[in-house]
Amino acid sequence: MKTFSGLNSSALFPISTLLFLLLCASTCNKNGDCPENSHELIEIRNNSAITISWRQFIPDSIYSINGSTPAGDLIVNANSSDYYGTRDCWDVIFKDDYFLYFLIFNNDTVQTIGWQAISGTNRGLVKRVKVDSAYLYNNDFIITYP
Repeated sequence: MKTFSGLNSSALFPISTLLFLLLCASTCNKNGDCPENSHELIEIRNNSAITISWRQFIPDSIYSINGSTPAGDLIVNANSSDYYGTRDCWDVIFKDDYFLYFLIFNNDTVQTIGWQAISGTNRGLVKRVKVDSAYLYNNDFIITYP
């Protein structure tokens, strides 16, 4: 098994998720760090005839769950939207060159083969978006499929 700085690869996903959550919790406070008219939600807009599943992922653009089970289904039905929120604001979270990949999958594939088979392969991936502050501001905090 490959290691990264002494950690085995199965430990990287929980650690990166924990770091992301700590960043969310510690960097933004609505009455302090967040600018006026800041954004608490990112819209995931599905303008297609298929149902999609999506995940946000760091640090790579290949979805890998390293044997764990993803928490909850993040599904957007055909021709509708869902919202991804934070208790504070995205404007501060995405400062200083921070980015996330939003990976959008065909939900039929997810239901048929499951996240374990998708892990490391991106089977069923229909769109990959590297989201940073420039992307969010240029797209009015909306990630659109297709």
